[in-house]
Order: sequence, then structure tokens, then C-alpha cells
Amino acid sequence: KEPEQNEALLKLASKFRMNTDRKRAIFCIIMGSEDCEDAFEKLCRSSMLQNRSERDTCRVLFECCLNEKAYNKFYGHLAGRMCEF
Repeated sequence: KEPEQNEALLKLASKFRMNTDRKRAIFCIIMGSEDCEDAFEKLCRSSMLQNRSERDTCRVLFECCLNEKAYNKFYGHLAGRMCEF
């Protein structure tokens, strides 16, 4: 099931114009996580919250939030955790 999920997330990343490997990886982490803490831990472990990756992580998070039809608390909680880091 996981390879199918990864493939679906990669297709969705392309649809959302995630045009670099780093942005696609961040997108898959955020969208494939169980909850905010899971996403935060995966982003930390993959060094996506350091240096230039942090900027891309914020952009991807913002794009994901904008593409939601209704407000989703997940993105706000994740952004808060990233700010605390």
C-alpha cells in the first residue's frame, strides 16, 4: 500500500507545481503524515528545517494550506511547531 500512496502523493505534488526534488519530498512528508507531530518529526529527521530547506518547507506548507477548500488546523499547528523549533 505504501508504494501506491507514495505514487499518489508524487502525482499530487506535480499537480500542485512542486517542481524540485526537495519541494516534492517536503510535500510528501507533510501530506503523508498521520498528524502534526508526525510531520514535524519527519521534517526534523530529514533536515528539512535547516538552512535553505527551511524556506522551502515554509513555502510548501503555505501552498498546501492555500489549496484547502476549508480551514485545516493541521497546517497552523505544524507552522507553530516549526516556529518553536
